[in-house]
Amino acid sequence: MGTKRPSGGSWASAAEWERYQSTITDMYIDQNLTLNAVIGKMKTEHGFYATKTMYKRRFEKWGAEKYLKALMFSRFSV
Repeated sequence: MGTKRPSGGSWASAAEWERYQSTITDMYIDQNLTLNAVIGKMKTEHGFYATKTMYKRRFEKWGAEKYLKALMFSRFSV
C-alpha cells in the first residue's frame, strides 16, 4: 500500500477515527473481518482512507485486540 491516498485529498482525521471507531471495531472484531477487508469496506462505503499501519496504531490506542477473547477463553476454560 502506497503512502499517497488515491484521488488526492487527505488521510482520515482524528475526528473521523472517533466517528467511525465503533464501525471499524465492529467489522474487525465482532464480524471477524480481516484488516484488509475492513480497509476496503471503509474506503468504499464511507470514503475513509487510512493505511494498514494507521489502523494497527489506532487499534492499539483503543485497546482493541481481535484474538483476546479467544485467548482468554482458552486460558480459563481448563
